[in-house]
Amino acid sequence: MGLATRVKVICKREKKNTGKTQLGKREMITVLETVSAGGSVLPPMIIYKGQAHYKGWTALVEEGDEAFFAVSDKGWTSRTISLDYLTNNFEPHTSAL
Repeated sequence: MGLATRVKVICKREKKNTGKTQLGKREMITVLETVSAGGSVLPPMIIYKGQAHYKGWTALVEEGDEAFFAVSDKGWTSRTISLDYLTNNFEPHTSAL
């Protein structure tokens, strides 16, 4: 996140990446993804470094798609965030399987 000299962007195949690379500061984010051996995909959890949720973060998610967001002091997962991911994302999406 932020300015970088070299970046790889993960986006939908249909979209063209129009971003430009620039010199500058970077900040990492953590994305928890769950994919089964059968090919089922759960909505990701995106963890940002910070103290509070920023409204603009949800701009990453297109209409009709689903994702969960969390914040932590270091931008990494924690026991609390992991439990939140399991109870609010994993369990509801896998209990019917």
